[in-house]
Amino acid sequence: MAFSEEKMIIFGAAGAEGQPQTHVQLLINMIDKDMNSQDAVDFPRLIYGRYIYDNKINLERMFSEKNVNGLLSRGYEIKIFDEFENSLGFANIILKDQSMIVGENPRMGSVALGY
Repeated sequence: MAFSEEKMIIFGAAGAEGQPQTHVQLLINMIDKDMNSQDAVDFPRLIYGRYIYDNKINLERMFSEKNVNGLLSRGYEIKIFDEFENSLGFANIILKDQSMIVGENPRMGSVALGY
């Protein structure tokens, strides 16, 4: 949960070691990039190390070729996943300000509910 005087963001993610990475990505998308909750959830996912001993950067196919080539040129090993691949974790967001807005994840059959 993150909050200020104007708004409250409640979110959760599943995905083992990727869970904290997803949390940070959601916050960056909403706070730094000023995305709404649905756009933040829909944004391409990036997870470093799918499992504890995996040191690859796992990307959804939605990342640009420029981004992928930039990582490869720096020596990173990359694995590309299909768009909205649930192997890279999934999340839901509830944003409460003057209204309530939810972001539901297309990577998994899930629903964000708030009242």
